[in-house]
Amino acid sequence: MPICVVHTSVKDEDIPEGFEKGMAEKVAEVLLKPLTNVTVIVHGGCRLYRKETTLPSCVVQLYSIGVFDAARNPTYTPPLIEFIRSQLKLAENRVVIHYREAEKYQFGQ
Repeated sequence: MPICVVHTSVKDEDIPEGFEKGMAEKVAEVLLKPLTNVTVIVHGGCRLYRKETTLPSCVVQLYSIGVFDAARNPTYTPPLIEFIRSQLKLAENRVVIHYREAEKYQFGQ
């Protein structure tokens, strides 16, 4: 049950139509999880300061069960960052992903 929370300083009106769906598809593909289990939340227009500047940037919190560790996380990062950068038109080093291991008991639906 991956939950992906995207915080970006890119204005809502500049975030491409369908970004949420595309992000969900990329998360499902990268984490090998069913798309039906992926939730994406996008917060556009956030005030962000990263790497000593307020240039457009993005911070992603990605929660999931049983997929995050020191060996696998580095394989997830490049495709996720490339997708985000291409969609939001961000420069290099303007995206950071925080992987958050979750337990099944932490979710209710």
